[in-house]
Amino acid sequence: MSLPQVRTPPKKKQCRVREPRPNCGRKPFTEKFEQLVPTVEEFVRGNGFKAHEKRRSATGNTCGTSLKQLKKHVIENVSDLDTVSETTLRRLMDPPSEARNTKDRYKGLVKAKLAKKRNDVRKGNMDGHYYASRVRYRLEFGTEFEDETLMLSADCMNKVNIGGLAVSRYHQLRRFFPAEDSPNFLDHDFPVSKGYKITPSGYVVLSRKESVNPITSDKLGRTVFQFPRTGPAYIFNRVESFRSVNIQSHVNDLDTILNREGNGKRVIILCVDGGSDWNTKSWTAQLFLGRLFKRRNLDILCATTYGPGLSAFNMIEHLWSPLSNKLSAVTLPACIPGETVPPSAQTGITEKARLEKEALVFNAAMERCGGYWEDSSFDGFPVSTFTEPCNQMDTPWSDYAEVHNVLKAPTQKKLRDHPELMAELKFISNHCDRRIGEFTLMKCTNLSCDHCTTNPPQGKAIASIFDHGGMPTPVVDRSFPGPDVHYYTYMQAMQRPLQTPDENMEKFSALGLGRCSACKDVFSSKQDQHRHMAIIHR
Repeated sequence: MSLPQVRTPPKKKQCRVREPRPNCGRKPFTEKFEQLVPTVEEFVRGNGFKAHEKRRSATGNTCGTSLKQLKKHVIENVSDLDTVSETTLRRLMDPPSEARNTKDRYKGLVKAKLAKKRNDVRKGNMDGHYYASRVRYRLEFGTEFEDETLMLSADCMNKVNIGGLAVSRYHQLRRFFPAEDSPNFLDHDFPVSKGYKITPSGYVVLSRKESVNPITSDKLGRTVFQFPRTGPAYIFNRVESFRSVNIQSHVNDLDTILNREGNGKRVIILCVDGGSDWNTKSWTAQLFLGRLFKRRNLDILCATTYGPGLSAFNMIEHLWSPLSNKLSAVTLPACIPGETVPPSAQTGITEKARLEKEALVFNAAMERCGGYWEDSSFDGFPVSTFTEPCNQMDTPWSDYAEVHNVLKAPTQKKLRDHPELMAELKFISNHCDRRIGEFTLMKCTNLSCDHCTTNPPQGKAIASIFDHGGMPTPVVDRSFPGPDVHYYTYMQAMQRPLQTPDENMEKFSALGLGRCSACKDVFSSKQDQHRHMAIIHR
């Protein structure tokens, strides 16, 4: 029996790969015109944003470069170049997106591309790192004792217009409309009348999600508390022509929030912007915070800031964009139903009648504004809105005008006529730890203090601060080489002896005013020092 023959497949023919011949084919455009890339790069850089800011003469009148300008400049300045397409010039630069398939067509010989608009430039602050470290200390302290502490981030949103568009026409529309019923706005944002605006005051109760471990490590490998940056949000809408937004309205709002969130909380940490309504060195602000401190029987109340020009780091700032988007294309009516003219433009009515009509218009506008935000959420947490009616009195405090009139420029004579305010200031002085950009009230162990003997401090949080000698202050950690400054972590600071507050702040050193020898008050100006000594310690 013969075996079957095995057929061998025919050999494939090997194709010889032809090597490219040298000096064959068209020469690259950038090699043919060697001056092209340097000329393009020089022109683009000369018309950049930083160059535009530094320009002191009228020799250049453009900020940024268009392809039309670039083409004209190149033809005029590159020898022997008679013409060039805009596409060729564009593809000398970086691709508009690395994700597109056309990116390989771009050479990247000139590091330039269509710019994206940014608006995150902030004022410089020589103590910005110090402020941020101190805020972190306070929030880590609140995280360590989260069962006793309520941490809040507070600020006001940009005013919402009544009549006309509620927010700027430049907000993008992120919702669907019928094809035949898409929004169409007036060609100008003319205000209806002065004062036809809603001021939303916002507060975010910083709350840790259960899935988040409170202990983590920083970029240097040091153990830190991971404090929360989001949480349930509360928005209080007011129209300032009827009810002003100031420190009184804020503590009234906080009192309302504490009715919902404050069960068992003995410590409040407030992260605020330090503006006129939250000015930590204002005597009026201190007095109203002192009232909240006593009314709620708190162990500690601390209002801290990121410092001048750095309020963008406040956590609540991330809430405003989604709320504004909810109002894009919205117009809040400026007229009473059945009328076509706003009360401010009506003639033949008395001032009382106008105010009554405006109150109806504003209340309806605030209710409608709150309705648009009703189903909003912030990182999965609910957003609650409150309308503060125009003709209702502020509660529980409503004497801001009288208090501010006395305390905006306090004198011994003024305070003699208001002994109750002087008594409140004395109480605050005995319990405050005021630093530059921060104000803290804390219960004491003085047996002569009626408030603290009747309501003694009980929580673990204040016991920790008593053991340390006060709220920790940032201190430079010099164990890390290099030019970068690093402060001790909160945990490390609590294990070290308490240093003089703010002594590592450049502003503190520049002022050279030190701290009050009779109480815990860091002076922020000579006027502040003089007024404090003349009234509190005379």
